[in-house]
Amino acid sequence: METRLKEGQVRAGASFGSAGKISENDRTPRELKMDPGPHGQSQACQNVVLVVDDDDDVLLVTKMMLERNGFEAVTANSGSAGIDIFTCRCKEIALAVVDFSMPSMGGDQVVGVMREIDPSVPIILSSGLDEQEIEQYSKDLDLAGWVKKPFSFKTLIDRVNRAVFPAPAALGV
Repeated sequence: METRLKEGQVRAGASFGSAGKISENDRTPRELKMDPGPHGQSQACQNVVLVVDDDDDVLLVTKMMLERNGFEAVTANSGSAGIDIFTCRCKEIALAVVDFSMPSMGGDQVVGVMREIDPSVPIILSSGLDEQEIEQYSKDLDLAGWVKKPFSFKTLIDRVNRAVFPAPAALGV
């Protein structure tokens, strides 16, 4: 028996609503900041998000959500593929969204390697685990946040915006 989700939510095998669209009410406007990012990159580079997930449907829908909000989404369908992309493009990547549960190389391992390559890039963990389990497993990973699957367009974009464009008070300004 398959659980029905609200339009715009994503889970393994899920897509946008029956019409293939995200509800207009589920959008969050995004402020674009024109100043250089944490690595001194241009605005265009601030918008590159690496999405690492072993589920192709989740990758596709997450990519569509991010691109609909002005981000460039680069996807990897395994932890090792994500590390390869991150290694080559870490100076361009403003944020990584990494699935916690993947075969061969789990999200915690992927985050560890990414931290060795560039500890300043914000990382959001995505998982279908309950909130307590996510917090328990992620407490030592130095994350910008986490998002529970299934997630809505609004939830994902809110978390991504907070990680990529932190409020001035969070920057100590």
